[in-house]
Amino acid sequence: MSLRVWVARLAWLIVVLCLSSAAIWFFVLASSALPGNLLYPLKSMFWQARLGVTTSPINRLVAERNYDQMRLDEITTLVRRGLPASIEFAGLLEQDQPENWVVGGIPVIVPPQAQVIGEVLNHTWVQVQGKLGADGTIRANLIRPREYYSSEPCRSITR
Repeated sequence: MSLRVWVARLAWLIVVLCLSSAAIWFFVLASSALPGNLLYPLKSMFWQARLGVTTSPINRLVAERNYDQMRLDEITTLVRRGLPASIEFAGLLEQDQPENWVVGGIPVIVPPQAQVIGEVLNHTWVQVQGKLGADGTIRANLIRPREYYSSEPCRSITR
């Protein structure tokens, strides 16, 4: 092989290594991103891709529950740090007083203008979309039952 071919192959190898290194670096940085952070969409995209390639219904359910718990932990961190953000999370509806709900252990203000879609009952899993204020309060814009998808029938669900 000529020197020109070797140089071209080496150049392609360097480009591939640089792109791979950048992708790994962005993934590592995004793994600790919180909602509102510039790299958070990359973290969410990774989790959605992971759910998309999980073929076993049981493994998918476990991954979705882990994702839900990770989101609850992120929200708790944002509240503790007083960082405002648009948020979305899911958890067990533990209390639903007129405007003061508790979802996954997190207090949520549900103003009259918030949209509540479907039948939302105490002790069921719900999904919340809303805003976290700098004062640590979460105001819901939308609440709906949390849906889990499976290609196989569910025999039982335990907590």
